[in-house]
Amino acid sequence: MFSIIFQGQIFLLQHLVIWQNEKGFFMKKELAKFLLLLGIFLTAYFLPVKMESVQKAILHAFEMLQWYAVHHTLGCVVPAMFIAGAIATFLSKESILRHLGPGANPWKAYSFASLSGILLAVCSCSVLPMFAGIFRVGAGLGPASTFLCSGPSLNVMAIFLSARVLGVELGVGRTLLAVGMSLFIGTLMAWIFRWSERNRIRAVMQLPEPSQSRRKSWQMGLFFTTMVLFLIFSDWVPAETYGWSVVIYRVRGWICLGLLALTAGMLWRWFERDEIREWMIQTWSFSKSIVPLLFAGIFLTGFLTSLLPAEMVAQYVGGNTLSANLISSVLGLLWYFSTLSEIPMIEALTRLGMGKGPAMTLLLAGPTLSLPSIIVLGRIMGWKRTLTFAFLTILFSTTCGMIFGYVF
Repeated sequence: MFSIIFQGQIFLLQHLVIWQNEKGFFMKKELAKFLLLLGIFLTAYFLPVKMESVQKAILHAFEMLQWYAVHHTLGCVVPAMFIAGAIATFLSKESILRHLGPGANPWKAYSFASLSGILLAVCSCSVLPMFAGIFRVGAGLGPASTFLCSGPSLNVMAIFLSARVLGVELGVGRTLLAVGMSLFIGTLMAWIFRWSERNRIRAVMQLPEPSQSRRKSWQMGLFFTTMVLFLIFSDWVPAETYGWSVVIYRVRGWICLGLLALTAGMLWRWFERDEIREWMIQTWSFSKSIVPLLFAGIFLTGFLTSLLPAEMVAQYVGGNTLSANLISSVLGLLWYFSTLSEIPMIEALTRLGMGKGPAMTLLLAGPTLSLPSIIVLGRIMGWKRTLTFAFLTILFSTTCGMIFGYVF
């Protein structure tokens, strides 16, 4: 019975595709919606919800979604959306193309993109709106991919805590290998999609340029710096149980309040009402296209990680074999790590027998990508680019992990 129903659905889908090719009526977007509905139906139809493990996984998925909404959305995702909207509204495409476009100086563009993560303390999901902002305005795929790779991996707290908890070798190695991996991935992405990038940049240049700003460059610099600082402190996680990071964590509310007041003052003195309205429109545009997919990805990640407990994972990531490093990189793309959360997870796995090579692989792959970010990236830059980026992340993180495990 199930086989007949499934074959009938495949038959219908094949004829819909033929109809699309011959009549041009059934558009690709409608086909994607049909496949999504079909997938939801099949999941609901065949999911064994009476199994205890599946029930626990569903509960864990809702718990993770609630944790993300309570502890991470307002403090990190929402400020990142406003930054993305500001990039799309206030930064001219000429300035983006000059510094990060295909015609920009490669050394400057890639160096800035690879080291920008040191100034940020965000996870792979929170860096997405900023990536979407610079990508929409006209940043080259290479520098933008480098920023996407290095942004979540490199921040001062992550470097410090990795060295302190996991050892100096892993801390220093993570920093150097993350920079190198982001540069290689960005360069390869630019080369692989060099022809389609020309068409995209040409289309960006056809867009109307915003009216000439009456603000000076230092004013815009201060405006964006204030918002980035708000993002950092609003989602601040103490890197230790005592010390300066704990002090900052305790007073972060007052710091954010001061930064918010400073931002409001700049908006009142330097910006016009129409510009602020356009900023809100761009922010809402990013939010409605990213947040729903992000939440769906978080829910799916919670469901899958519940089915993969740490004890089970540790059995397959011991030693420094190719399979151990490959499994570690794939798990890094499936799991979701908020800022710094990858470190205690890897510490627990190393106690269960995880090798140093797979630990480095997970340190590189885990913060760089996650299942939620992959889903969102497919919407932002297309599935061909997204899957290529994910493949390169798996390839380079696995290679770096094997080299690190061999040396140490």
